[in-house]
Amino acid sequence: RCLATGERGARLHYLNTPFHRVVTGFMAQGGDVVNADGSGGTSIYGDTFQDEWLGGRHDRAGVVSMANEGRHTNASQFFITFKPCPHLDGKHVVVGHVTRGMDVVRA
Repeated sequence: RCLATGERGARLHYLNTPFHRVVTGFMAQGGDVVNADGSGGTSIYGDTFQDEWLGGRHDRAGVVSMANEGRHTNASQFFITFKPCPHLDGKHVVVGHVTRGMDVVRA
């Protein structure tokens, strides 16, 4: 929530942060609040934070999940799936799903 509201300051805010990676038919990735190009990221807890719960399922288009570089390496980057991606289950923390605007995600 803090990255969405900006309550921890301008550096820790998704405002004007682009989707830097789009893989057709798979996902769109964004949230690099440091470099805006996919090479950075940070969190309100420090550079990274531990996986919270890996029981979420990537079972449909529109799942919002934390991007990571392996176990316990979550920062600010996230991705939105374009289709079910069960191979990601147990590897990425699911934080929610798109509730409105999937037509924009698909565009």
